[in-house]
Amino acid sequence: MHKFLLFLRVTFSCCIVMSAGAFTTDRRVMREQRVSFCFKAEKSDEMEVGDKNMEIAWRHIKKPLLRIGKSGMTESHGNSLRDLLSQHQAVKVKINTNKLGTLEEVFYQLKEYTENAGSSKGVELLRVRPSDSTIMVGSAGLSELISQGEFPSKKALEIQAYKRQKVAEKKQEAREAREQARLKRGR
Repeated sequence: MHKFLLFLRVTFSCCIVMSAGAFTTDRRVMREQRVSFCFKAEKSDEMEVGDKNMEIAWRHIKKPLLRIGKSGMTESHGNSLRDLLSQHQAVKVKINTNKLGTLEEVFYQLKEYTENAGSSKGVELLRVRPSDSTIMVGSAGLSELISQGEFPSKKALEIQAYKRQKVAEKKQEAREAREQARLKRGR
């Protein structure tokens, strides 16, 4: 039984690593694949903190403040992004078209428009989320602050947690009030 479980664990590791998704029972190949899987896992552990911080930053910014529609991008998008970045450290941008290329290409076009509009700080691509067709753009140097865990600030996170708690309390009070009203009608 123990050998079978070990085989399953090694096989599972191989299936994760194999790019084509092929399955093999050759133990030598499985051992090599397992070693490379473990090596990749060690690298991803180092990146986990940065990814976690980036996810926190992504969730801190609630919704896209700039949208690029099906008609494409104009200089006014660059002006808008420049103004938004002067007010916010990071901004989500929703792209509603595939005509402009990949999301990274859209960022470089938007960066060019922003620099032409007079953005002196610079703009950097922080995160791309293809499933939402959304990118997160920030002022120059923000990715370093995010990786160090300094953005969003602890105070901002505490304020968000406090607001979530207050909303949850109001919902609970509303549920209790509805329940009491239902009980009074039932008497």
